[in-house]
Amino acid sequence: MTYIGIQTLPNVFIDNNSKETIKDITFWYEGLSSKEPKIKNLKPGERKHVAVYTRGIQGKRTLYMKHVDYSDQIQMYDIFNQLTKDYWSDILVEIKSIKEDGTLNIIVTPNFDF
Repeated sequence: MTYIGIQTLPNVFIDNNSKETIKDITFWYEGLSSKEPKIKNLKPGERKHVAVYTRGIQGKRTLYMKHVDYSDQIQMYDIFNQLTKDYWSDILVEIKSIKEDGTLNIIVTPNFDF
């Protein structure tokens, strides 16, 4: 009997608890072999999610969330530093507010179970 497993991808849920729409949130890790998962618009009070393709990761990687601040600078937020090809749990990123410089005030919950 041959077993064919299906890889489950980790999902990153993003809650926008700020009072503004946030645009162009992407996720990246070193060695990412596919297009960066992206959320184009996240309205206040809205939750969206993306799946992160982890097949082929060697060792542990850090997952980053990228966002463009008010001065058009790309900000990178360290979301999870234990990403492996076998990590299948979900991650929650709560955007609490947007600071005066346009950077995000976030709280990250790894192994999120809703």
